[in-house]
Amino acid sequence: MQIFNSSGVYQSQFGTFGTGNGEFSSPFGVAIDPISHNIVVTDSDSNRVQIFSSAGVYQSQFGTAGTGDGQFNQPLGVAIDPVSQNILVADTYNHRVQIFSSAGAYLTQFGDAGTGNGKFNFPVGVAIHPISRNIFVVDVGGARVQTFSSAGVYLGQFGAIGTGNGQFRQPIGVAVDPASHNIVVTDTFNHRVQIFAPVPSVSGSATAQGVALALQPAAPWAISTLR
Repeated sequence: MQIFNSSGVYQSQFGTFGTGNGEFSSPFGVAIDPISHNIVVTDSDSNRVQIFSSAGVYQSQFGTAGTGDGQFNQPLGVAIDPVSQNILVADTYNHRVQIFSSAGAYLTQFGDAGTGNGKFNFPVGVAIHPISRNIFVVDVGGARVQTFSSAGVYLGQFGAIGTGNGQFRQPIGVAVDPASHNIVVTDTFNHRVQIFAPVPSVSGSATAQGVALALQPAAPWAISTLR
């Protein structure tokens, strides 16, 4: 993990390849606790989540490989509830989102494999609305973003497979703008980032506010916002 200041100037780094405490095997998702400033990282190939201080000092970890409560099969996206400090993890190959306390104790989960409302086909990106605390989950295989309450109750969705405005080809990352509350999604194989209004329309789809912010040969993946 590398740390840069808000101008993009390198500051420090932590971690190296391995399976020990503070080591990584394909780190993917990262989130920062808004109160403690601890850094939470999904260590996907080791099927665990590691917690570090704001200086990158190893604190603790949770998770093992498996399908049971608190276990993972390729954890990828991670987000932290700004009020409860609960940690939400996209347990991608188990097709669910698990919720843990700030200390890593398993609390609950929502979702399972499928294409219906509230079901997942490889969930990856996770973000939390700073006011409503609604949870946005990128359902990669479904080419959509689903919205849930803070308790994991399905509320709605937007997106479909395609190349038009509001459509996706392999959406991966999601973030919520802390000021406008717009929803920002990396539309990976369309080589762009799309921005959506925070309030769904009557039909249940979100209104696109801007598309194709960047067209590049490389595919955009994860995304986050400054608080």
